Amino acid sequence: MARTDPETFRIYTDTEVEPDAVPDEVHYVSFMRTRNDVLDEMRSVLDDAMYESLSSNIVFEDFSDEYFRNTVVPRSWVDEELSDLRSLGEAKDDSLLSAFADYLDEKASDSIVVIDSLTSLVRASRYRLDWGEILVMLAGLQRATQRWDGLIYAVLDKDTLEPREHQEIASIFDGIFHFDWVEGDTERQRMMYVGSFRGAMGRMTGQEDDKYETEITEEGFEISNIRKIK
Repeated sequence: MARTDPETFRIYTDTEVEPDAVPDEVHYVSFMRTRNDVLDEMRSVLDDAMYESLSSNIVFEDFSDEYFRNTVVPRSWVDEELSDLRSLGEAKDDSLLSAFADYLDEKASDSIVVIDSLTSLVRASRYRLDWGEILVMLAGLQRATQRWDGLIYAVLDKDTLEPREHQEIASIFDGIFHFDWVEGDTERQRMMYVGSFRGAMGRMTGQEDDKYETEITEEGFEISNIRKIK
């Protein structure tokens, strides 16, 4: 929207964006979910203008064929609509991580990439992928991202991991945002807090490491200076 309809973008965000600050592309990489599944979820939470702009400008890449290959899942259950980059004849049995890495190497430069999800890779480590190879690939991804001048978002459900495994993954990434629910006085509230942010969190004192109630209003992102979230 910032590139194709800057006026509408300004109305929604009250922000002027320089053309050079807009990523070349936005890629959504999925291991298990279909494009229609993701779009249906976006449609349920975005208004029409935002949805149309996002859905028409995002590039989907589905690795479900590689993900489910050599498992008990019948091929008829898997969406076999593959991208132009790969075909069934070209794919190899052990190609999930290599195909994923090759795609990022070609597409991630100067772009935003959403990985849905690291949780899927964790599940695959239980029956197929080697845990050490996943960690090495993520470490290489963190290093390559600095050269690509792009931004990678990866979704992870920490409840699927043992504490040691979660720490192994967390130590690789430059920043971690946690999303959780907290019980308020009369209702449950959605909470987001920064778990780590390389270069910034290390300079914070213990007194600054608190959680405060926030709200997105017409004025922007507001932080309450009187109500802490315990």
